[in-house]
Amino acid sequence: MAIEEIVKLLSAFGIGTIVSAAFVFMQSSKRNQLDYITKERSEWRKDVKKIIVCLLSEDKDKQTLAINKLKTQLNPYGFEPNFKFSSEYYMKDGHIWDLIYDFDFTTEKIFKLERYLELLLKYDWERTKQEVSNKIPSLFYSFIRFFSIIFLLITFFTSTFKSESFAFSILISCDWAAIVFLSLQDFIEDTWTIEANINLPKRLLWAIIAYALPLLYVIVKLNYILSDSFPWDERLIFLIITILVLSGLYALAKQKYEKEYVSKLKLIDFENPEIIKQTNELYNEINYLQNKLHRLDYEINEEDLKKLNIKKAKLTEKIKEKRRT
Repeated sequence: MAIEEIVKLLSAFGIGTIVSAAFVFMQSSKRNQLDYITKERSEWRKDVKKIIVCLLSEDKDKQTLAINKLKTQLNPYGFEPNFKFSSEYYMKDGHIWDLIYDFDFTTEKIFKLERYLELLLKYDWERTKQEVSNKIPSLFYSFIRFFSIIFLLITFFTSTFKSESFAFSILISCDWAAIVFLSLQDFIEDTWTIEANINLPKRLLWAIIAYALPLLYVIVKLNYILSDSFPWDERLIFLIITILVLSGLYALAKQKYEKEYVSKLKLIDFENPEIIKQTNELYNEINYLQNKLHRLDYEINEEDLKKLNIKKAKLTEKIKEKRRT
C-alpha cells in the first residue's frame, strides 16, 4: 500500500473518531433533552387538569383564576391569529385563545373549553408515549446513520479520490450531499415537531430526500465497493423498495396524532365537513386580500421616494446652517 493511501486512511479514521465523539455527544444531549421535556410535559398536564377542575367548580373566583392560569399554559403564537380553522390554527391553540377571549363563564362555553382541554391533554399524552416508545428504534437507526456517515467519510478519501475526473465530480457531490442530509435529520424532525401543520406531501418529500436517498446511495456505493460493479439483482431492488416504503410510513406516522387531534377539534366547531372546507377557503382568501390591501396602502412609488430625498436634503442643510451659527 502506498504511503499516500496510508495517510488517507489515517486521516479518514481520524475524522471518523471526531465524528463519533460528536455523534455520541449529540445523542446524549438529545436523550437528556427528551427526558427533560417529558418531565416538563408531565407537570404541564397536571396544571391543565387542575385548571379543568377549577372550571367545573361553581366558584366564580376559581373559574376566573383558572382562565388566567390557562393563558400562561397556551401557545402564545396562537393569540389573535390571521388564519382560522386550519391545522396551524388548531395546533397553535388559536381555537382556545378565541374562546377564552372575553370569556363569559356560561355553561355552554365552559363545557366547550373543557372538551378542548381534554383533547389537548389526550394529544400531548399520545405524542409523549410515541416519543418514549420510539427510543429503542431511534437508537438502532442512529447506529445505522452513524455507520453510514463514517462509511461515506472513509470511502470519500479512499475510493472517491481514485475515480476518473468525470465520475469524481459526481461522486464527491453525492458523498457530501448524503453526509449533509444524514446529519440534518435531527434538525428536520425538530422542524416537524415545531411546525406540526406541515402537510403530508411535504413530509413525504423530505422523508425521501433526507432519509431514503442518502441510505440508498450508501447501499449502492457499498455494493459497488464490495463487488466492483453495479449488479442490479432482485435483492438490491427489494432493499431499495423497502427503504422507500419505510420512509413513506415514517412520514405518515409523524402526522398521525396531529391529524386525528385536529379532526376531533373540527367536529366540535363544525358539524358539516363541507362548511369546514368553505370556511377555510373563505378565511384564506380574506387573509390574502387583506395582506394585499395592506401592501398597497404602504407601497412607496418613485414620487414618494423623491419627496423623501428632498426632505432629507432640506434637513441636512438646516443642520449645516445651525452649526455655522
